[in-house]
Amino acid sequence: MYSYVLVDKKREVYTKKENNIEYNVMIDKIKNIGVFVEFELLANEDFGIEPLTNLLDSFVSNFKSLNLEKIGRAVQQECRD
Repeated sequence: MYSYVLVDKKREVYTKKENNIEYNVMIDKIKNIGVFVEFELLANEDFGIEPLTNLLDSFVSNFKSLNLEKIGRAVQQECRD
């Protein structure tokens, strides 16, 4: 048996591309629940997961002054031409 929930969510996405890396900040505003922020970096698979993770840590540290309770983070490597 499955149950489904309808969620009233609005998402704002901010993207910056620099040195073949895509930086994304997604802000989700979910009615009656709250606001959630996700940080994401996208890069070619040859960039390497450890350098990309370190770069994400540095990127997220720029937002410490916002006093976020929890931080959603995503690192993704993909094949890009």
